[in-house]
Amino acid sequence: MSDLAALRRRFSRRSLVDCFSEQVELAPDAIAVFDRTDTVTYSELGRAAFGLANDIVDRLGVGSEPVLVLMHQGLAAITATVAVLAAGKYYVPVDPGGPPGHTSAVIGAVEPRLIICEPAHAVLAATLGTAAVLVLDGFDSETSSDPPVGDVAPSDVAYIYFTSGSTGQPKGVVDTHANVLHNVFWYTSMLEFAPTDRMSLIQSPSVSGVVSTQFGALCNGAALCPIQFGPELPTRVASALEESEITTFHAVPALFRFLAEFGLGEIQSLRLVRLEGDRAASVDVSLLRREFGPEVTLANGLGATECGLVRQLLVSPGQSVPAGPLPVGYPVPDVEVAIVDPDGSPVPTGSQGEVVVRSEYLASGYWRNDELTDIKFEAEGANGRRYRTGDVG
Repeated sequence: MSDLAALRRRFSRRSLVDCFSEQVELAPDAIAVFDRTDTVTYSELGRAAFGLANDIVDRLGVGSEPVLVLMHQGLAAITATVAVLAAGKYYVPVDPGGPPGHTSAVIGAVEPRLIICEPAHAVLAATLGTAAVLVLDGFDSETSSDPPVGDVAPSDVAYIYFTSGSTGQPKGVVDTHANVLHNVFWYTSMLEFAPTDRMSLIQSPSVSGVVSTQFGALCNGAALCPIQFGPELPTRVASALEESEITTFHAVPALFRFLAEFGLGEIQSLRLVRLEGDRAASVDVSLLRREFGPEVTLANGLGATECGLVRQLLVSPGQSVPAGPLPVGYPVPDVEVAIVDPDGSPVPTGSQGEVVVRSEYLASGYWRNDELTDIKFEAEGANGRRYRTGDVG
């Protein structure tokens, strides 16, 4: 069996809870989260998350439903999202510092019965409708060693990520355990995620780009190194990257450029920089080599919350790139990208059209919006589906 086939088998027909629990059993003393003040092992994270999951089930009962996670990035947010999944629920992450109108729109759309937050946001959570509030006051790793519910099905909903709503009403993208794990499979196979990795986690939990890092680490036995936004961000990031001995750094290109202008320091452990979520360019390759040296690989990825990663370009150490925007790269497993005209037919080579993604692993659709789901996610053939991105290519 090839390595690719073995990886596919490891991540297929399972849930995120299965894969995380497997790592807890395989390497209980390995570091799961390292955030400069707390070093948490897989067994400790498992006990804390499963204990919180029991609390969630005690409050809500058994059955799939949304749970709002109102948190900044950090150990508490990581614990909460794993706990919600282990309770057989699906999480809806919201940034406590985000626009009040966006938060209200998400609450109104989802109507959660439970909000999980930290003490600093308890007052805010209490004002958000009629949901009960569960405040995580500290990290409790002495509560439980087992998930509270039976098997979570791969087809179960894992989360709802809401768009910013900058161009209209926020819309919630619904996705399943199976789809998230397939995305983890892509990243693991192409970027060689391994237990020896320490992965930076900078963006807010409410940004869907964190999913590939969070579960790419927790499903491979690697360590997560969350870094919270705040005053003196460049200094904090630079020192955290060095102290945590980061091996993979993940950010949107604009954030990477901002941080690089202040200097990111010497990180001897770094092997990979992932830039996704916006257009990367040759200047990013130059900044990477100036900051980190010639031996670090750059991964430029193209994707969306609705379809996961669809193209990836790896710039190897020493490889030259043309000036200007970087190409989005080459195919990833089980995904086909086409350029089509308004009728949905392929356009001739060299012509412009809409970018359409075909895959078995597209998001389920938009939360309580069948009309938009039917427009953007089209049936194709007997069992196929395709996602109309709205982007021109």
